[in-house]
Order: sequence, then structure tokens, then C-alpha cells
Amino acid sequence: MPTMKGDILGGKITANDIRAAALLKALPQRLGGLEWRCLAVKSNRALLITKDIVEKRAYHEIDEITDDFRITWEGCILRQYLNGAFLQRFSPKEGAAILETELSNDDNEYYGIDGGNPTKDKIFLLSAEEADQYFSSDEDRVAYFDGKETGWQLRSPGFLPYYSANVLENGYITIFGSPVNGAGGVRPALWLNLQPALELRDSKIENIVLEPAVKKPVLPRLKGEQ
Repeated sequence: MPTMKGDILGGKITANDIRAAALLKALPQRLGGLEWRCLAVKSNRALLITKDIVEKRAYHEIDEITDDFRITWEGCILRQYLNGAFLQRFSPKEGAAILETELSNDDNEYYGIDGGNPTKDKIFLLSAEEADQYFSSDEDRVAYFDGKETGWQLRSPGFLPYYSANVLENGYITIFGSPVNGAGGVRPALWLNLQPALELRDSKIENIVLEPAVKKPVLPRLKGEQ
């Protein structure tokens, strides 16, 4: 059964938070056929991320990167895939419960790299700041693919305009990142509207764990590699 530990979103647990936690119990065990972890609950919506890495894909597909190449989350192939073919794996009722979320795509201020325009997405990757905010430690961020600890991608820009930030195998967030055309771990995230999710109560959930999202300052390493 879902568990709730401490405060949610860095504040006191409200009646709405408790109600939302109860609504989570109404979800099917595998939303879209995948296992999910709940990172935060706010009113009647929950931020979910896949429990582990679901596949490996490039942030952007390009045969050869030149020095003048530029790419941001807004224009990358991985965003198109997640909000296209990947989104089709959800049933109509599940898809209706997934919220379109306006995302800020912040610059990489340390390296002076543009993060691009805000976007509206149903499925997305966490930013470097969100990966820091919603997990309690490096160990908490560790994810697996085919039984092995594997790094996963973030939507934030990296060291160069054709690099993207990522989480390493040990859970460490690196804003130096790696070239966008290399295959990396994909760990999709979404905001779920919990009210219509009541209609999805085919079975009780056992695979989503509700944990606190403690707001904290950005870690020093997010301002540059140590």
C-alpha cells in the first residue's frame, strides 16, 4: 500500500494532501504497463516518475554534431517521442488523467547555455533542479536498467549547446552532461490528475510509494562540477 512519510512539498500535510494520497490507492497497479514512484502530491495531482529506466534513447538524433549545432528540450527528438509514440501506451482513461504541464526550461547558468523556451508537455524528463529537489540523496536517485545501475537523462542543458545534463549510475547529478546523440537512460515523468484517476480503480495499487518532496537549496554541484 502507498506510504506517506513526513511533509509533502516541504510544508505541513493538508487535508487535500491526505485526500490525494487516498486517491492514489485507486490507481491500477501499472499505469501504462509501467511501475511508477510518486515524488510529490499537490492538491489533486501527483508527480510520478517511472520506478526505473524504461529504455535507452538519444536526447536528439543526429549523425554528426558540429560546433555550431544547438538543441534544447523544446526541439529535441526525445520530447517528440515521449509526447507521441510513448504516450500512446496509456489507455484513453489513463491518458485523460495525465495533465499537460507547463515546464520552465532554465538555462545552465554555470556554463552559460540556453535552456530554451517554456514547453507544455504531458510526458517529460525532470530538470537538474527537479532531480535535486524531489530525491533525498544520490542513492535515492539510483535507477536500474536490465538489472544494472544505469544513468538517466535530464531535460536541462549541459556543458555545451549540444550536451544535456544527466544523472550518473551512482545517482550523482552532473550539469556537465553528455552529447545529445548518445543513447541514455529514459525515466519519464508526468503530473497525474488524481480526481479522474478514481475511475481507474481496477485494482489497489502496490507499486507507487508516496514520499515527501522537501524543498531545499540547489546543491553546490549544480552550479558547476566539483
